[in-house]
Amino acid sequence: TDKSLEERSLDAFAAAIEYFHSQLDRELPETYEGSPDTPREYYEECRGWSTDIIESKQLGYAPADENALLDYLMRQGFTGEEIQGTGLFYEGFSPHFQGRYVLPYFDADGNPVYAISRSLAEDLDGHPGDRYGNQKYTKALKTKDRTFVDEPIFGAETVDHDTDRLLVAGGIADAISLHEAGYSCVSPVTTVRFKGKHEPRIVDMVERYDLDGV
Repeated sequence: TDKSLEERSLDAFAAAIEYFHSQLDRELPETYEGSPDTPREYYEECRGWSTDIIESKQLGYAPADENALLDYLMRQGFTGEEIQGTGLFYEGFSPHFQGRYVLPYFDADGNPVYAISRSLAEDLDGHPGDRYGNQKYTKALKTKDRTFVDEPIFGAETVDHDTDRLLVAGGIADAISLHEAGYSCVSPVTTVRFKGKHEPRIVDMVERYDLDGV
C-alpha cells in the first residue's frame, strides 16, 4: 500500500469499530439486578434506540478478552505500528477498552475517527475485566508519539445547509436520541462545555451554514 502510517492507522481504527459493532450479541455478566443480557439489549431496551440508529452509529461493545481485538486487526493485515496508531492500545498491546460499550465519533464523510467507551455500571465497578469499571466514560488514547486519532465534535456530521437551528446536548446519549428524531445536534459529550479548540469550530458551523441560532 502507498498509504501513510496515519491513513493505515485510521483504517485500523475503522476496522476496530467494525469489530466492536460485531460484538453486540455477546453475553454480558450480570453487573446489577436486571442488567441487560447483551450490548444490543442495552442499546435497544435501556436506551430505546432503533436497529437503524444502532447500525448507522456503529454502536458496539469491547469484550474483556485481552487479545481478541489485537488478533482481529492482525488477521486484517495491520502492522503493530498501525495498530498502536489507533489509540485503542497501550504500548504493550493491552487493550484500552475492555468490557465496555463503545460509541464512535464520525468525520464529515461519515467515517469513524474516534470513540468513547462507557462502563456497564460505573457505580458497581462495571465488568469484572474492566480496569476502569468505576469510570463512566473513557476515550481513545491521544499521544503525540504514536497515535493518530483526534477527538472531533460529536455529531458535527449531522449539521448541514438543511439545518435551521443547532441543538447542543450535554451528553452523547441525548445527542444520539436527537439524531434519531431527525435533528442536527452536537455534544461536548462528558462535560457541559466544549473544549477550547472546539469553540471556534462551533462558531464557524453557525456562520458557514447560516444557522438561526443555537
